[in-house]
Amino acid sequence: MPTQAQTGPGYDSELLALAKLLDTQGLEARPGDTLRSFLLQHIDPDIDGVRAERLLALHYRYRFARDGLSPAEREELREGSNANVSRYEGL
Repeated sequence: MPTQAQTGPGYDSELLALAKLLDTQGLEARPGDTLRSFLLQHIDPDIDGVRAERLLALHYRYRFARDGLSPAEREELREGSNANVSRYEGL
């Protein structure tokens, strides 16, 4: 998981906040886990129509693609990630 010292494209992705929340709830990543493998082990594949695979695809494009995301895609990533955070906060 990124630390506060890490900056750059994608480090402000709300999907990382979900991973951090799960980690604080005792669901630690195993050695070698990617963000994708960690989240797919621990979250529902679809919450209120928000597909985990879609959020992961958006996150990785936001993080690594030269062109990043369109404003609509960035909002989709934000809203979908926040919906998942809300789902898992009370567990």
